[in-house]
Amino acid sequence: MKLEKVTKTLIFWFFQHKSTAVYVRFEAVKESLPDDLASLNIPIYFLSWTTTPWSLAANRAIAFKIDAIYVLVQHGDGFYIVAEDLLKSNKELQEIFGESPVVTIKNQIV
Repeated sequence: MKLEKVTKTLIFWFFQHKSTAVYVRFEAVKESLPDDLASLNIPIYFLSWTTTPWSLAANRAIAFKIDAIYVLVQHGDGFYIVAEDLLKSNKELQEIFGESPVVTIKNQIV
C-alpha cells in the first residue's frame, strides 16, 4: 500500500471517528475527605471523566493529582468534588454546577 493511500485513509478515519466519554459520580468514602467535609451530613461525590466507559464495572478506586486544586460544587441535593481546572474550562460542567465553587480543596484529598 502506498504511503499516500494510507495517509488519506487515516485522515478519513480521523474525521469520521466519534469518541465515547462519560462523566461518572462516585460516592465519597468519609475517611477520604478532609475532616471539615467528612463531618457534614450531606452526600458528597467525586466526579470523574472517562473515555473508557466499558471499564466502569471494574473500577475500584479513583486517582487524584496530588498538586491539583479541587472544588466542592453543588447540584440538586448533592455536592461534588471536581478538579478546578476542569470546571473552569468545561462549559457543560459550568452549566450544571455554575461557575462559583462552594469550597476550594487543596492538598486535602487522600
